[in-house]
Amino acid sequence: LWCSAGSGLQDPQLETILSGRTLLQTLVLRNCAVSEGLFPRWCNRDRDEALVRQLDQVLLSSLNRSFSETLQLKPADLPESLPVRRKRQHLNSAAAALRSVTYFSLGGASSLSDRSCDALAELLHDAQTVDLRGCPQLSEETLRSFRKGCRFIRSVSVTMRERTLTWTALTSSVKKHRHRRRSNFTSGSSGTESN
Repeated sequence: LWCSAGSGLQDPQLETILSGRTLLQTLVLRNCAVSEGLFPRWCNRDRDEALVRQLDQVLLSSLNRSFSETLQLKPADLPESLPVRRKRQHLNSAAAALRSVTYFSLGGASSLSDRSCDALAELLHDAQTVDLRGCPQLSEETLRSFRKGCRFIRSVSVTMRERTLTWTALTSSVKKHRHRRRSNFTSGSSGTESN
């Protein structure tokens, strides 16, 4: 899918395209302007982050109290209890469509971060080949996320502004390639002098 050069593919458009699709094996997206929070939202990580913030607040408030006061706390003094964590369910049908993708290529998503790609790796559970281009904020952490999150991964390539990171299952090592700037030098004279 190649999107117009204007604003590119936005989050709601991608959700609409993927919703209801089953057995999608290849997904190639170019000129995407998806937000950094799209894939974490599809993995319900926003909810998880809210719970972590809530726990941090409880811990900080308990540090401000004396030890004896903390021991005397009643359950009513604490925020509501946290739900029991179960296997993650991807309720979003667009997220479910990504589970069967074996080849994924994404270009132009400059707002993606390592955090977002970690969630994407969780969504692309069966991916074998992943190719990310034009994502300047990504690092080697993205490669680790795909190696950890995709059970059949064979190849990952991340192209940033100045370098490309690749990992293949055959070599099991990360290769870093620096992009060389192309320079064409032309001379204004033919190399001969005349009087």
